[in-house]
Amino acid sequence: MRAAFLVPRIGSGETATITYQRGGLRRGVYRDWPAYFYSEGIIGLARHAGRARVSGRLAVLPDYAELGSLPFVDSFLHPHRTLWEVSSKGDGAEFYGVREYRAGDPLRHVHWRTTARRGELAVREFEREVGAPLVLLLDNRAGGDRERDVEVLDSGARLAASMAYYAVHTGHPVLMAATRGGEVETFRVGAFPEALRWLAFLEPEGTMGPAIQARLLGRELASGCFFCCITPAVDLDVEGLEAALPPMCRMSLVLIDASSHPHNGSPRRIPSPDHLLEALSRRPPAGLYSVSIYRKGDDIRKCLEEPLIIFARSTPHVRSRIPSR
Repeated sequence: MRAAFLVPRIGSGETATITYQRGGLRRGVYRDWPAYFYSEGIIGLARHAGRARVSGRLAVLPDYAELGSLPFVDSFLHPHRTLWEVSSKGDGAEFYGVREYRAGDPLRHVHWRTTARRGELAVREFEREVGAPLVLLLDNRAGGDRERDVEVLDSGARLAASMAYYAVHTGHPVLMAATRGGEVETFRVGAFPEALRWLAFLEPEGTMGPAIQARLLGRELASGCFFCCITPAVDLDVEGLEAALPPMCRMSLVLIDASSHPHNGSPRRIPSPDHLLEALSRRPPAGLYSVSIYRKGDDIRKCLEEPLIIFARSTPHVRSRIPSR
């Protein structure tokens, strides 16, 4: 949509900065906004009109829900040890070793015996337990209907962002993966805003299914990690996906109902994921913890906090009756 601005007189060599806020843009990256300029001079005697291509890039980040819980991650305690600098805020859990003193290290951590032997300050170093890594695989395959593909990917990005937000803030390392340029691209999340920017740049361009993507991830999938696949569940090879995961890996599936998303009138019929949910409830693969279904307009928080099926018990716990179609 258009936006008009009144710019005061700009003298020779001066600059003017215009800032405004706009809404209605969907997730993605927008480049080179067209701009039109019109001037009437000081008293309106001289008129000039022109058009310029504004060089810039606008990244619209996906929306997300701040989850209060994530059963898939909360139900298991798989601690991983990592080095914890004593100069950081807080103390570690167990003794790791001794190193040279650095500016900012608390004096209470000085190891006096080593200091006396070396003749220079040495401090104790600690390690702490962090949550098991969470791998989020976002299925961004192109299905042939551009409008629907973008809508489905937008939903997947919101789901992935919500899970990443919870995992990062509860101490779990997060690795995100999707297809870009014909290859599987991975992104290790540091600060949460970085995850949002990475998701903003994703396009529905993949051709490989999640099973192939998981195999290509290889060493990125550590034994004992949490693995969540966010997928429209079209041609999903669950057995191949299970075989690609390392030992002791717990898997969760978040199925996006592509048939509930808008499309441009494509005659291709997209099946509902209900049939896959029913098959999984009868014969769940080993390592599968939960299955959720997201339909356009659903509450993301409820979708992720209350999975439809949880397989952690001896018999699957079904939250609601599986619809038959």
